[in-house]
Amino acid sequence: MTTSYEIDEPLSEVELELLDSLLSRKTYRVRPVITEHSTPTEMLAAAAQLCRDAFAKIDTDTIRAGEAASTGRVSSVEELRSLEETISAAAVTGSVVQGAAAIAMARYAAIDREVIDTDTGFAVPVERPIGHQADFADTDLAAACQLAPRTASTRLGAAVTACTKTPRLVEAAVAGGVPFWKVSLVAAELADATSTTAAMVEDELLGSRGFASWGFQKLKSTVRALVTRWEADAAKQTKKRTAREAIGVWAEGSDIPGLSELRAVGPADQIAKIHAALDQLADTWRKHPEQHAEAHPEQYPQQTGQQGTPAGSGMGTEPGSAFKPTVKPTLGQLRLDALCDLVTQGCDIGFHLVIHVPFQRTNATSDNHDESSDCADNGEGAGAQAASDPGPPENDCDTADPETSHGSTGPPDGDARGSTRTDWAEIPGIGLVAPDTVDALVERFGCRLTRVLFDTDTGITAETASARYEPPPKIREFVQLRDQSCRFPGCSRPAIRCDEDHVQEWPTGDTKGANLAAMCRHHHDAKTKGHWDVEMTDDGICTWISRTGRRYVTYPDTDKGRSDDQSESANGPQSG
Repeated sequence: MTTSYEIDEPLSEVELELLDSLLSRKTYRVRPVITEHSTPTEMLAAAAQLCRDAFAKIDTDTIRAGEAASTGRVSSVEELRSLEETISAAAVTGSVVQGAAAIAMARYAAIDREVIDTDTGFAVPVERPIGHQADFADTDLAAACQLAPRTASTRLGAAVTACTKTPRLVEAAVAGGVPFWKVSLVAAELADATSTTAAMVEDELLGSRGFASWGFQKLKSTVRALVTRWEADAAKQTKKRTAREAIGVWAEGSDIPGLSELRAVGPADQIAKIHAALDQLADTWRKHPEQHAEAHPEQYPQQTGQQGTPAGSGMGTEPGSAFKPTVKPTLGQLRLDALCDLVTQGCDIGFHLVIHVPFQRTNATSDNHDESSDCADNGEGAGAQAASDPGPPENDCDTADPETSHGSTGPPDGDARGSTRTDWAEIPGIGLVAPDTVDALVERFGCRLTRVLFDTDTGITAETASARYEPPPKIREFVQLRDQSCRFPGCSRPAIRCDEDHVQEWPTGDTKGANLAAMCRHHHDAKTKGHWDVEMTDDGICTWISRTGRRYVTYPDTDKGRSDDQSESANGPQSG
């Protein structure tokens, strides 16, 4: 059998040595050549390529074929063993890569800026001892690895802790003897312990015969017991810190349109009291459905106008008749209604609903359209009328009539040069709300409605400028509605909880939508202190440039357009 090679370009010294080692069957020379002539990044890239090749050899057509991949052929024990060994080798490779990433992150965090000239502020990067964490190092990690800021900060801290508290376990993971998840678990439990205690725990674990077979709970309880025995204060501190970080209440959108999720984590006694109160009120309503119907008539639309509805419920009553609901609410619905009533009792509630009204530009001329409308003169950023918008209802700049905003499928009153359709409303930070729910909210709570007119191709709305440093309320609202969240790559902090930062510093840069971007305080500080540079187009497209010259592009939340350039930049960082 003869093998031929076609070489189109001159080979480097490394490639020549590799080719020679392969042709002469001295494959044991491959690793030394790669190790000697390659950087860690190139070595990991080569490892990644080998993993891709291994992936292809496992017959990836099986994945694409789905159920049709079943051939009915008989598999051998050797084939099963081979797949087991492949899975095990993949797990070891993953642990080795995680170990390499941990030490790389710990070293990266230790590189900080040191001012050389106090007069000019000139500074150079200096590597500190492992354990030091430079300001904003987590922002670089978040952008490079496409991680959420909290995730990046957590991983960076975990890497530093692992390398300082459990260095021998990290070495064992790189050697393939310990899965890296065990390293992370032990390091997290030793975060508040002294170096002496950490070293004693490492000795105990590595000397234990059953360490390799311990599962998550066994390992966690063992480490906690050891820390409690040798350093009780550290164990208490870890427990308090873990609980403090876990406690909170969070609201987020649901995968089911029209629903949202509310999650609470707190002390067991508080959660028990809350749940007992919900159960008590829900049980009362279950036994007396007429009381529930009176408090929440929206749950009984089928009862409207029928006999037997409770007095005072507004659903048609016949005094003295028994109330028999056609469809009984579930226990979960009763608990939710009880939660809503108990929490909101005595509160002055106000909702801000954003009704998105998309339109498409037409070829009709707009020469006679007044670009400086009353809304624009008043700084109506979010509800302003752009030169190409279909026109809001008359004498209404920042609110929309529910009947015309979400109940109509035709264009609104006024200039109809763009074709329009209406969509669901949106509560910022919560999710989408159905049109009939908007009616109920307006009727019950008197919600404030804002109609946002946006181009279906770009998602860009109108905006105005101000001569002041602080953005006027309507420009601030425009930025919040356009961006929806912090504009740093991967950050999802809601724009309503962010700063409106001048991309080009004021007064050189104007206070206008094209120069303002929503930034959380952490990423705002990172930009202000020179750790990041930001550029922004008039359409609100931001380009973030790191201190190493890597570029990341983020788009307004309402930007639905995708050009070829945008698709490429969304896949990863660009080299500067």
